Amino acid sequence: MKNEFKCSGFKKIMATLIPGSFKKQSYKYMLMFKEFTENEPGPEEDSID
Repeated sequence: MKNEFKCSGFKKIMATLIPGSFKKQSYKYMLMFKEFTENEPGPEEDSID
């Protein structure tokens, strides 16, 4: 899976100097989102009382 992250201004300078940091942070957010979506109860699991 390929992700593309575009930035401008100060972030562009920092991304050029330390690209590994941006990759690690993006990967961290991707894993957190994956965990959230996989553990979110679906409509069939919701109960309205």
